[in-house]
Amino acid sequence: MANDSLFRIQIIDESSPYLQAVIKLGKAHKKRVGFLPDGAFRSYAQRRAILVALDEDGSCAGYILYRRSRGRLIIVHLCVSKSHERRGIARSLVNHLSEIKGDSIGIGIWCRRDYGLSGLWSDLGFVVYDHKKGRSHEGKLLEFWWKDVPNASLFSAVESICPEPRIAVVLDASVFFDLRAPESENTQESKALMSDWLHDLNLCLTHELRNEINRNMNADRRKSHLVFANKFHLISSDQREFEKAYDSLKKIFPAKTSAQDKSDLRQLAWTIASSDAQFFVTRDRWMIENAGEISREFGISVMRPSDLIVKLDEIERASEYQPGRFSGTAMTMRRVRSGEEHTIADTFLSYASGERKPYFLQRIGGILAQPRKHSCCLILDSNRNQLALLAYNWNHGKILEVPLLRIVDTGLSNILASHLTLLLLRAASKEGRVLTVVSDPHLGDPVLSAMQRDGFTQVLDGWAKPCLRMAESANIIAEVLHKLSEELGGNYPHFGSIASAIQDKAFPDRAADVIRLERLLWPLKVTDAKVNCFIIPIQPRWAQELVDQRLAAQTLFGADIELTFNREGVYYRSARPGGGLEPGRVLWYVTKNKKYRESACIRACSHIEEVAVGKPKDLYRRFRRLGVYQWKNVLEVAKKKASNDIMAVRFTDTQWLDRPIPWAKIQGILRSEGCPSTLQSPHPIPKEVFAEIYKLGGVSDE
Repeated sequence: MANDSLFRIQIIDESSPYLQAVIKLGKAHKKRVGFLPDGAFRSYAQRRAILVALDEDGSCAGYILYRRSRGRLIIVHLCVSKSHERRGIARSLVNHLSEIKGDSIGIGIWCRRDYGLSGLWSDLGFVVYDHKKGRSHEGKLLEFWWKDVPNASLFSAVESICPEPRIAVVLDASVFFDLRAPESENTQESKALMSDWLHDLNLCLTHELRNEINRNMNADRRKSHLVFANKFHLISSDQREFEKAYDSLKKIFPAKTSAQDKSDLRQLAWTIASSDAQFFVTRDRWMIENAGEISREFGISVMRPSDLIVKLDEIERASEYQPGRFSGTAMTMRRVRSGEEHTIADTFLSYASGERKPYFLQRIGGILAQPRKHSCCLILDSNRNQLALLAYNWNHGKILEVPLLRIVDTGLSNILASHLTLLLLRAASKEGRVLTVVSDPHLGDPVLSAMQRDGFTQVLDGWAKPCLRMAESANIIAEVLHKLSEELGGNYPHFGSIASAIQDKAFPDRAADVIRLERLLWPLKVTDAKVNCFIIPIQPRWAQELVDQRLAAQTLFGADIELTFNREGVYYRSARPGGGLEPGRVLWYVTKNKKYRESACIRACSHIEEVAVGKPKDLYRRFRRLGVYQWKNVLEVAKKKASNDIMAVRFTDTQWLDRPIPWAKIQGILRSEGCPSTLQSPHPIPKEVFAEIYKLGGVSDE
């Protein structure tokens, strides 16, 4: 094998003279690495996400193209020219990628098993973690390979490295039939969606596609198309919502009267009526041309297959959390009542995993028979239909065990799973538990995906996530974690690993690691950390929508309570003065209003994830998925001028303080520390002031 030094690794951008060589090499190997449109190559180059290996003559010998996905580097293409094989280029590229990891915890790649590359991945330091059936006609097995990168994260030992949850994308008839057609210039774009590296896309179809298939006069082709259609997920949609969406689309597009046009509109209407997909892929020109209007009216993104691939990173972020799709959805939680066991079993029995009804009845019966030890509840929709089931075991001291966590397969499954995992963590924190363990052996995919996103990791008895209800210095937190590690033993290694990671004296100075720790052990706060801290004034009417978590303060299993979708939020305000806002922590000051009790107080704390300044329409389109604000509200922030710049503050991890802190008390603290004591705009504060105010409010997570 040649010495690595013979090859020079270089990051390229869209202006690089090597970009065309990369595109040419990728197309030559498209049968193995998957087709990428030229626009996708250029997009990755613009993001500086292509590494090129140059030989001694300055020619492109190979390249690696990757994307960042939720703290992970995912290899899209790893390609070496045939004339340079077996010379260590793949190793050089992977090693270089490891060195420029940023804050990523490792590198992952999906690869077909029948390619016979297991030895290569093993030699490069990868370990196989998962496998799934691929999208090829033969359904070839795909394997997910993972490689830790050096010093990737202080907490990588307790961070999930499982493959990412899949993004639901609906294919229209034009794209579906492309997938069945012979290879050509016209079908290549659609066929790219079947590439193995796009396995995190869940390609879906609507009911209407069967009508499209039925129009084919050839019986053999009809049968073949139906068999192929069965390989895809069929989205579930409410009939009434479909009819409402279809009627609206007919008004927007009154000229679309042919049978084909009506069928296209019905496919789009089914997608709009579904709450588990917000991306509709088509090659129909008239739909693409009206994508902006469809997005504004219905919140559905219509795009070409090539645009879907190019914008995958943006799409992934938008799909993570979209409460705007469910604003106004009424749900309640109540205790399971005696005599409901059989009805509940019929709804939540896990047929897919082979669970037997007698076993389920015995399991839930044992839970209900010990009301002092367990709490068991149902989530219901507005029609009293059962949507979710969960049970807590409060009898494990510092551990909150969850022996049952089931969700019905509906359009709300993914977002409901996300909220229920957050509910578990809040319940654990409020009760002073340091670990939440979900021990249900029959968890569905939506729940597993949600737990992985929230940092649950697999342990011997299920899935576990630590939390710490305290606000102290890094040294004190490390001492507490070491003590917990000794008390809980080897089954839960989280605390010892984290304690060792934060004992470094320089840890409080590393803001990114501190925020990661606070997320990992939420609602923990490291009081001596050099993290940006702010106070932001917010009107009461927006505070109650965006940061008011008081519903969680009620007894979880007492009277019926309404569930709300406010895990993540965006707050719009004037761009000036902006107070130098940037990612960090924020204390929310609810401005004075006589109509609202306990206004003129600091009432909540959050993490600022992103601060964006731009035109109202651009920001509204970007953050519309987070709901609450309507277009008219955003325009009001811009003083009803669409040309004015405004600011959007995206935040997460909101905690409602136990004790609201009144204005007089806040003023006293600010003055004693030499800080300005007016709160007309966002206000940066020292970490010591943040710690004092935060502790005064308590460390609740309600």
